[in-house]
Amino acid sequence: MGVQGVDVYSMTMLFSLLRALLGGVLCLLASCAVQTPQTRMAKNPELFEALTPRQQELVRQGKIDRGLPKTGVWIAWGRPDRVAVWDRSGSRIERWTYLGLRPVNTYTVGIGTGPVGLGWYADPYFYGGPVVEWVPYPVSRVDFRHDLVTEWEVRLSQP
Repeated sequence: MGVQGVDVYSMTMLFSLLRALLGGVLCLLASCAVQTPQTRMAKNPELFEALTPRQQELVRQGKIDRGLPKTGVWIAWGRPDRVAVWDRSGSRIERWTYLGLRPVNTYTVGIGTGPVGLGWYADPYFYGGPVVEWVPYPVSRVDFRHDLVTEWEVRLSQP
């Protein structure tokens, strides 16, 4: 026992856990920095300059069109969430899919159990309640043939 009945080991573990949690949250926030076509153009000027003037204007506006290379789509829309590749009539097709998140309300129920010292405890009280789960759904997709846009689809509403 430490000062005034406080277990120093428990407090050290608690502070270590809080420090790790804070570090994880900070890393998550840093990785979620908003990327726009303008930030991607600024970081990759050589990719942007390789586009034609018409393609550059589309990319500035966050738009795409047939014949735009993959680098132009990446600058305009960012990194895709999913990439699929297949062969159609002897030609390689690559599809980039962008996902959105929609809330789905669920309800959880459980009972607490876990290790304590050398034994196990069972919490006689049930816990649970409403929970919001965020479920991904396709927002848009782009198909490439020979690394150029052949078709795309944009959905603005949730399914």
